[in-house]
Amino acid sequence: MTDRSRFVTSLVVKKSAAAKLFLYGRSSRLLNSNGGGAGLPIIETPNGDLLTISLDRETKHLLFVGGIGAGKTTLIRPLIDAARLRGDKCLIFDNKSDYTSSCVGAKQIILLAPWDARGAAWDIAADIQNRADAEALADALIIGNDRDPMWANAARAVLTAMIIRAQNQAPGHWSFDFLTDILAAGYAEIQATVSSFTPEFSILVADGESRTTSSILMNLIAFMRPIFALADAWCRCKTTTKFSVRRWIHGQGIEANKLTVVIQGNGAHSALQQALTQALFSAITREITSPCVTDAAPGERRIQLFLDEFKQLGKLNDFGTLVEVGRSKGVRLTVGIQDISQLREIYGNDVTTTWLGSFGTYVVGRLSGADTTEWISKFYGKGKILRYQPSYSNDGTAAPSRTDQWVEDEIPVVRQEEFTSRLGPNADGVTVLVTTGDQFVYQLSARHLTDTEKRPKRPATLPARWTEPDWNASDITVDLAGEG
Repeated sequence: MTDRSRFVTSLVVKKSAAAKLFLYGRSSRLLNSNGGGAGLPIIETPNGDLLTISLDRETKHLLFVGGIGAGKTTLIRPLIDAARLRGDKCLIFDNKSDYTSSCVGAKQIILLAPWDARGAAWDIAADIQNRADAEALADALIIGNDRDPMWANAARAVLTAMIIRAQNQAPGHWSFDFLTDILAAGYAEIQATVSSFTPEFSILVADGESRTTSSILMNLIAFMRPIFALADAWCRCKTTTKFSVRRWIHGQGIEANKLTVVIQGNGAHSALQQALTQALFSAITREITSPCVTDAAPGERRIQLFLDEFKQLGKLNDFGTLVEVGRSKGVRLTVGIQDISQLREIYGNDVTTTWLGSFGTYVVGRLSGADTTEWISKFYGKGKILRYQPSYSNDGTAAPSRTDQWVEDEIPVVRQEEFTSRLGPNADGVTVLVTTGDQFVYQLSARHLTDTEKRPKRPATLPARWTEPDWNASDITVDLAGEG
C-alpha cells in the first residue's frame, strides 16, 4: 500500500532549494535571524550564496561533526577566512599544518609551534604572574594519571615553587630555561626553592635520602620533559618574536596588529603539543573569565577559537568554563569532531552531554559511528505526521466498503542510516545538515575549496634547530637558577 504520509508539525528537513524559503536576501542569506544582525557565513553554496547566522548565534558556538572525509575542513576553512577578513581575533588549531602552508596573509599570523623555526615563543612571564597562575600552569604542563595521581600532584607542587621563584627573581623576563636550570642544579637547589617559596610543600623534599623524595624527583624529571623541550626551542634556540595571551586578548604590543594565532599540530611531538596547548588554553580561559575582560555585546568583541580535530588537543581541563562563560564576553568556539565517542572517551559521559547542549549551531556531515548517528538522530527528534490509512470492510452481503482516515504517527526527522547515505562530498559540493536553534533541520550544499585555497604557498613546517639529529645543548653552562 502506498505511503501517503505528510508532515503536520515539529522538526522537518528542508533541502537546500526549499531551505531558501526560510532565508532572506539575494546573495547573503540569514539563517535564524534573531539577535544582533548578520554574522559570519557558515555555508557558501556552490552557486555563491552566503548563508549566515546572526552575531548573537555566533557566541552560542558551532559544532561540526563528521567522519573522515566528510568535508569538515572544506566548511571550516572559508569560515576562518571570513572571520579574519572581518577583523576578528582568531586562534586556530592547525592539526595537519594545512592552514600553515596554504593560508593567505601569513605575515599577519603568529605561529606557535616549538618545532617550527618560523614560530614565535610564548612570553610566559607576561602571562604567568602570580601564584594562582603558577599553580594553573603546573597543573596544565604536568599531565598525570588519574588512577594514581599522587606522583603528578607532588610534581606539580614542586614545579609551582619553581615557577614562583622565577616570578620573584626574574619578573617579566623569565622563561622555561629558568625552570630547567633549577632542576639541573640538583637536589639542594630544589629543596631550597621549595622551602623558600612554598614552605607548606617542604615535606615533599625534606629528606634527600628517602625513597619517597627520590621518587618524587624522578617523576618530576619525567613530567618536565615538555618543559625541557620548550627551553631548547624558545630559550637556547633564539626566537625573534614573543606572543602573550594577555596582550593578544587586550590588543596590546605586536599582538594588536597580528590578530591571528595558529597553534600547529605535530604527531611527532604529541606529548609536547598537548602539554603546550593545555597550558595555553588554561591561560586563555583564566584571562577571559577574569574581571579584566568585561561582558560585551556580540558585535563589540569578537574572539574566535577554531578547533578542528578537537581530540588531538588532549584533555582541556578548563574548556567547559570557556564554553559557558566565554559567550557573554565575545568568544566564539568552532569545534570539529569525528564522532561523539571521541569526547566521551576523554571527558566522560556527563561532561560531554553538558557540552553538547551548549552549542547553538550544529553542522553535521557524513557519519559512520553508530553511537554518533544514534545521538544525532535523537537530538533532531521526531516529527509528527498524518499517515493515510484506509480501512476496508466486507460483511459478505454487499460490495466491500472503504473508510479513509489519517492516523497521527511519529517518525525520526533523520534516520540513522541517512547520515551515511545522504551526506558528504559529491561532484557539486559537500552535503550537510544544519540546525541553528529554530524548528528546522536544513539540508544544504557547501562549495568545494578552490585550487587556490588548497594550493601550498609555503612549507607546512620548517624544522627548528633543536629537532635536528645533531642538536646538542650540553655545551650550555648550567648555573644556579637566576644567576648567569
